[in-house]
Amino acid sequence: MATHSANFASNDTTAMPARSLLGEGVLLVFCLLTLGVLQPDFSSVNFNDKTLQLAIDDGAANLANQLQWLALAGVATFAVNRQFGRLWSLALAAWPLMLVLTYCLLSAAWSDYPDISARRCFGVIIPAYCVMAAVAILDRPERMAKILYLTFWATLVCNLLALSLPGAYDEVGFFRGITSNKNILGGIGALAVLSGVAISPLLEGLRSRILLLLYLAGWGSLLVVTVSKTSIALSIFVPVLICTLSWVSKGLRISVASLAASVVAAVLTVASVCYAILGTGLSDIVHLAWPDATFTGRTQLWSFMLDTIRENWIAGIGFASFWGVGDKSPNLYAGLDYIRLTNQAHNGYLDLLATVGLIGLVLVIVMLAQVLRKSEAFRTTQPWLFRFVWFIVTFAIIHNAMESSLLVPFAAVWHLTLLAYVIGIWSARQAST
Repeated sequence: MATHSANFASNDTTAMPARSLLGEGVLLVFCLLTLGVLQPDFSSVNFNDKTLQLAIDDGAANLANQLQWLALAGVATFAVNRQFGRLWSLALAAWPLMLVLTYCLLSAAWSDYPDISARRCFGVIIPAYCVMAAVAILDRPERMAKILYLTFWATLVCNLLALSLPGAYDEVGFFRGITSNKNILGGIGALAVLSGVAISPLLEGLRSRILLLLYLAGWGSLLVVTVSKTSIALSIFVPVLICTLSWVSKGLRISVASLAASVVAAVLTVASVCYAILGTGLSDIVHLAWPDATFTGRTQLWSFMLDTIRENWIAGIGFASFWGVGDKSPNLYAGLDYIRLTNQAHNGYLDLLATVGLIGLVLVIVMLAQVLRKSEAFRTTQPWLFRFVWFIVTFAIIHNAMESSLLVPFAAVWHLTLLAYVIGIWSARQAST
């Protein structure tokens, strides 16, 4: 792996200024922290033995994790101190992200737990700042993609080594590796596969291609061992979907974003008509192809969420103020033990509605739509980057319907979505100028 790293990184690092190397270091540590390599977690809770007290204490701060991110932010500030103009330009180009972060921070003012909400806000602000500083310094997306690829390699090796450790499996026997949950590892594995497929044109030479095949085989095997069905399905479905949309859009001579928006609008229209005329709901449609239309019990949790957030659905109750906020957390008063002991809605859109309301949800949608629309600027000049942005963002959008992943503090899927977003926005700005 070391030889492979030197092989494709040598051209980028020759005579590279020290500041650029520091920027690479910031991005490298950002990715390693995101993927759990620098802080492996073998302390997952056996859900079958989980008590109400453990559910209440889930909101406790992880001081070591916060200090690591604060230290990285300090290094990022030092690295970018003479390039704040570029960082400011990037912030202006990424204005929807700035609005999202600002609104999250403001929402702490009306939260019943303002201290917890504000602290968790910085859990999304600091990583966003770090990745924006790194992108502003490095400038070249090829270098950033290769750093991400290297960290995925490191994560793969660590998880393969963990296969022999009893602590790397949950209470059911599913592999969770160096993460706290099999679905977290599943999300990382799917994003690793999607990233590897997207950036494959950057890996030239027979040795690099062979290593890429080993990389994909390794991550594919880990995905199977995790039994994370959502991530396994999306790692196959997302490339097929995006390649199909890209091919059709070329024939119709429209952008992929416009075609995707039309498809989503058509699907929603058909679903609404079916519900209005036939009384056919989503569960009925799902049941045609999947025996468990409750999505392994998630629909009961979703019904609870919808009932709970009715009174505050416009502005929300405050960022990250629903789960794990103490003995008055709304879920602790649910009728089902499963809901009382969980820490997310298993639907990120419901979580966003509950905490930042319709306003925050719309801002997140605008943010993601912005980068997908602007990616058309480099579709022909940097097709690998176009695929990378679309693969990661599309995965996050669909994954968020089954697992809460968007705008979640220190969450791998959100961090990698941020990375794809910032690189995409900056590259689109560079292409337009």
